[in-house]
Amino acid sequence: APLYAPLYVPAASGPGVQALTVRQPQIMLVTPFIFSISGLLMGILNAHQRFTLPAIAIGMNNVGLIIGAVVFAQILPDAPNIYGLAMGAVLGALLHLSVQLPGLRTIQARLYPLLRWQTEGLREVILLMGPRVLGLALVQINFLVNIRLALPMVQGSVTALTIAWTLMFFALGVIAQSVGTALFPTLSALVAEGNLDGFRDRLASAMRSVLFLGVPATVVLVMLSEPLVALIAERGAWTSESSAATAWALAFFSLGIAGHALLEVLARAFYALADTWTPVIVGSVAMIANIVLSLVFIRYIGEPGNLARGPFAGLALANAVTTLVEAGVLWWLMRRRVGGINDARIASGLWRTAAAAGLMGLAFLGIRYTLGEAVNIPLLTLAINGAVGALVFFGMAIALRLDEATAIPKLVLRRVRRQHEIEN
Repeated sequence: APLYAPLYVPAASGPGVQALTVRQPQIMLVTPFIFSISGLLMGILNAHQRFTLPAIAIGMNNVGLIIGAVVFAQILPDAPNIYGLAMGAVLGALLHLSVQLPGLRTIQARLYPLLRWQTEGLREVILLMGPRVLGLALVQINFLVNIRLALPMVQGSVTALTIAWTLMFFALGVIAQSVGTALFPTLSALVAEGNLDGFRDRLASAMRSVLFLGVPATVVLVMLSEPLVALIAERGAWTSESSAATAWALAFFSLGIAGHALLEVLARAFYALADTWTPVIVGSVAMIANIVLSLVFIRYIGEPGNLARGPFAGLALANAVTTLVEAGVLWWLMRRRVGGINDARIASGLWRTAAAAGLMGLAFLGIRYTLGEAVNIPLLTLAINGAVGALVFFGMAIALRLDEATAIPKLVLRRVRRQHEIEN
């Protein structure tokens, strides 16, 4: 498609805009090829119960995008910023691939082309893959709609929205995508064995785990978004107003992190049941709802001429609300499909996690009230709040007897140790 971009990018948009729009996908032409190889490696490693490198790869792609936005877009001489964003996408794809290559050596794998359409299971894979591709497209369509609605707003709105979206998905990759990726082979094996009890228990545990990480992440990103964005992006042509605008959007996007996290888990639970259509159908309805809510929210949220508090936050809020509702619908459908998912256990973990996260939020407010403007260094602000917040949250979680407060750190340490032993 990028090769034929001049045919479908309207010249009416202006020769300069048309040239930029055509050139960007042409720079990014190599990324689908890179991701196709990287995605194959991810599947191979997951099938061999190797989850660390694929999990890191998800975050590394976002690292490349961020570098493109805050570095390449600023340092390229005599080039529009959009080229830097495109180069960041290519860098993200390369990082996504390169971080997984060492994993092939640990499982003694070798890739080679097999040009035979009669390969066993190929037809089934293609049939199941179709809806999954549509599901991934829905996420991008949602974001493109947001960008289109943000274009007429004050200059800088699209950049703020894009970087906030990328930062939110970077956090999501750490919180949920790695859990969902690791969960899928286990759920598929339980379904193949006909062990629905094990399926329900494992799914409930995964949902509790992502909520245990997602709820406090929402509090952190809502309350510490400004120093976080300032630390990452405030350099060169990037101003404090740009940071405030991005933090404004990030705070609203972050309200939907728990929903995004649950979607990562619930969608893969449906895939394990060989049902790839249900998440797509629900996602399609959610996309329409997102557009409607976006049109409503941008009329009432923010100030049209103020970048730091622009109406583009309404787009982020619409995304958060529809994502939470979408996750709730998939949860309800999965309960009907498998006869319950131990809801009482999930709810028990949720309210205790919310209590611990709420106390952490109060601690953040106390630090802000005590220090005021005395500490205006982003790194120091994040360090102080991070240390106090982690102590308060995990202390409260342990006091409330949340199993995840001890289980998740132990799991991370065990996997890091195991990966280190494998590589050595």
